[in-house]
Amino acid sequence: PYIDVRASFNSFLPAGLQDSVSGKLVEAWIERLECHPELHDKIEFDIAQTVMDFSFDSSLESKYPGVLDSAEILAFREALAHLTTQCLDTSEGGSLAQAEAAVRKLHQTQCSRTLPDSEYVANIKYYCEECRTLGTLPFSVLARHGFIAESLLRTAVSRGAISEARVSLFKRSIETISGEMGRAFSDVVQGSMSREHFLDIYGHLRPGSYDILSPRYRDRSELFSNDLSLPDSRRAEPFSFKDEERRGLESLARENGLEGFSIAVFREYVERAVAGREYAKFVFTRNVSDILELIAIWGERYGFSREDLAYLNIMDLIGWCSVSLLRDQKAYYSEQIAAGKELFSLGSNVQLGYLIRSPRDVYVVPQHRSAPNFIGAGNVEADVVRLDAHSSCSSDITGKIVCIENADPGFDWIFTRKIAGLVTKFGGTNSHMAIRCAEYGLPAAIGVGEKLFLEFSKVGRGVINAGGGVLRGV
Repeated sequence: PYIDVRASFNSFLPAGLQDSVSGKLVEAWIERLECHPELHDKIEFDIAQTVMDFSFDSSLESKYPGVLDSAEILAFREALAHLTTQCLDTSEGGSLAQAEAAVRKLHQTQCSRTLPDSEYVANIKYYCEECRTLGTLPFSVLARHGFIAESLLRTAVSRGAISEARVSLFKRSIETISGEMGRAFSDVVQGSMSREHFLDIYGHLRPGSYDILSPRYRDRSELFSNDLSLPDSRRAEPFSFKDEERRGLESLARENGLEGFSIAVFREYVERAVAGREYAKFVFTRNVSDILELIAIWGERYGFSREDLAYLNIMDLIGWCSVSLLRDQKAYYSEQIAAGKELFSLGSNVQLGYLIRSPRDVYVVPQHRSAPNFIGAGNVEADVVRLDAHSSCSSDITGKIVCIENADPGFDWIFTRKIAGLVTKFGGTNSHMAIRCAEYGLPAAIGVGEKLFLEFSKVGRGVINAGGGVLRGV
């Protein structure tokens, strides 16, 4: 699936801008992305200006000189400042709190139910709609808050209000659901928590959250095996802003028109945005996981394997009510699965570019260009191992650099094996695995692109020098 970049860019615009100003900005953003396709995973930081951060003026001037006149710049500035001030509202009436409340409601519902044993299609449809309204929609709001928080932190560093090392310490002090899971895992191994209690909470996770062929944690008997090297399960050290950091941040906030800014509100906002985004993904993927399991149970009634069901479009399943009831369901879905297999076979012979800018990109396939996002400042040399969604949890990865395709929370089990470093093909600087590696202080290269990922995953032994921006084989 492709994202309509223009539609996405329009969604980033603050309300109240004249159409002429909005049009100029979106055209400039699209042009910059076309000239720099390697920035496709850094849209919020290096392409679109979505927040009144602390480097707004210099960033606009350096990236888009002459795009807006002085009056238009002022209008854009005021609109972004108003938007950012609203986002920094941590009260119950703010969008941050409202999104958190929706996710909590979904979690409470999940905790009070078990998978139904009848009316599978109706329940699958209900779980999908519930996931949309109480899961993925509030997650998207929390993810936007996460990007805003990250933009403010980055530009605070670039303006000299706080050092990058201090920001890293601040991030590591933020408690996330993934950190809680790491401690719970240690508790199971040490005997202070039962496996069943752990699986009641985390058993829905699976590497490849949307892959019906990827077993859940609950179905992975080897999850707690293989002579585990437990991660550091201690809580992060508390963090306090220094007086000079507080003065610097508050001065930058005043300079950029962020009304009501205070260190206390800023800190709370960053902590809730970062932790809330991770928690929301953790919660809504339980609905996704339950949907996949219900599909598998439903399929068994007709003799369909999980491999068969992987080719079925879920809209064909939940849209059954629009199909004539006189038709034989097994025959109908057998046809849909056969069509899905044929379409997959055809699609496997076609490769498209990661960015389609014109019809020429459908025929001329450019190499996926991506600039790695290095996390932390560590330097590690170790053996390299590649995992996918179907890899066993008993894989020998302790002390090794692990390569995975995407930043999926279902891969969090790898952090229970004391890996040396992480490399992903896809993912941005604010993706799930980027946050996890920052939390553990683990050297990582996130979103390195197809070519570099394939080359590095085959080297046998490699080096990640996050501080120096180096990823290479030995």
